Parts: sequence; C-alpha cells; structure tokens
Amino acid sequence: MKTSTNTLITSAEAINIFVRQMKRSRTRSETNISRNKSILKNASLTDILKIEPEFESLLETARHDTRKNRDKLYVIYKHRLQKLVGWHGRNENLQSSQAYRIAINALCDALQY
Repeated sequence: MKTSTNTLITSAEAINIFVRQMKRSRTRSETNISRNKSILKNASLTDILKIEPEFESLLETARHDTRKNRDKLYVIYKHRLQKLVGWHGRNENLQSSQAYRIAINALCDALQY
C-alpha cells in the first residue's frame, strides 16, 4: 500500500514536471513566432525564394504541368508547398501566415488557377 502511494506521488510529480516543460516550450515557440513575424513583416516573393530555393523549383514545375484537372493539381502542389512555407514549413523564417499567403498566390499564378 505504501509503495503504491509513493508511486502515485511520483507519477503526479512527473506530470507536474511535464506540464511545466510544455508551458516553457510553448512560450519559446510563441517567442520564435513573434520574431518570425517581425523578420517577414514586409516579405515579398523574392524574399521567400531566397530563403527557400526549393519553392522556386516547385513553382517552375507547376508552371510546366500540362494536366487538365487544375483543382487536383492545386491540391497536390499546395501539399508540397506547405512543407516549405507557412506554419508547417521547415524554415522558421517562413512560418507565418503572410509568407504562406504570398506563396499560395504565387502557386495559383503558376498554375493559372
């Protein structure tokens, strides 16, 4: 009985430690997002292409894609774009809604969508 009580206390302490770490981690992430917003406050497509050159090749491929179903193409290329630009992008400097909006507009232009 005494052992299970000690185990529960240990588990509760572990949960508290985990919660504190998550709060600290969230605060760091929010700080990074704030910094990113200020970095790309007046971002342009040129800035995005400099930071993420792979996006340029994605746009070039989209421009030359001759398949007829533009809706399906949009979904395919949008999925690829999301790995590069926006909240789920791999580069922190491009993890903003403004960068994503610019990238999506460029993709739509490339696809003539």
